[in-house]
Amino acid sequence: MEPGNCHDGHPWEVASNGKCDADAVVTYLGGDPQLDAVKPSVEAHVATVGDQKVCVVGQRGQPFVGTLRQVLSSEKGQQFRWCRVTTTGVKDVDCASPHDEEVLGNAVQGQDCTAMIARYLGLSGSTDVPTDLNASPPVMINGVSRCVVSATASQRLNRTLRGLENRALPIA
Repeated sequence: MEPGNCHDGHPWEVASNGKCDADAVVTYLGGDPQLDAVKPSVEAHVATVGDQKVCVVGQRGQPFVGTLRQVLSSEKGQQFRWCRVTTTGVKDVDCASPHDEEVLGNAVQGQDCTAMIARYLGLSGSTDVPTDLNASPPVMINGVSRCVVSATASQRLNRTLRGLENRALPIA
C-alpha cells in the first residue's frame, strides 16, 4: 500500500500502528466503543505501508476525502454511524438516511439497555429513555450483543440520535 494525501479521495487511512480491532477503530473515528457503533461497511485491517505494519480503516467501496480521524464527532459522522431500516427485512444504512433504528455499542446479554441509551442521547445523570423512543433489550447482531433504539409509532428517523439530549426527534 502506498501512502497518499488525505485531501484526495482515498479508500483507506492509517489509524494506528498498534491495535486493529473494532474498539480501536471506533476510538480513532472519535467515538466511545461502549456507546458508538459504526456500519459494517466500515472496515479495518493490518497493512504494510513502507516497511511498517499499520492498522488502516476505510469504508468498503466508498473513497473518502479528508480525514476519518474524529469523524463521528462531526456532521460527516452520520455517514459512518450504524442505522437500519427494518420495515421490509433488515438493511444497514447511514444515519443521515431515513431509518427505523440505531445500533449502539457493545452490550452484555441480560443488561438493561435504557441506561446506555440515555448516555448515548446525552441525558447525563438519567437512566430513563424518553417515551417517544423504544429501548430494546440486547440483541445479537452479526455475532455481537448490541443495544438498539428506535422511535415509537413506526416513525422514521433521518439523523443520528447521538447527543440529541432533550431536543425533538429527527423525524423523516
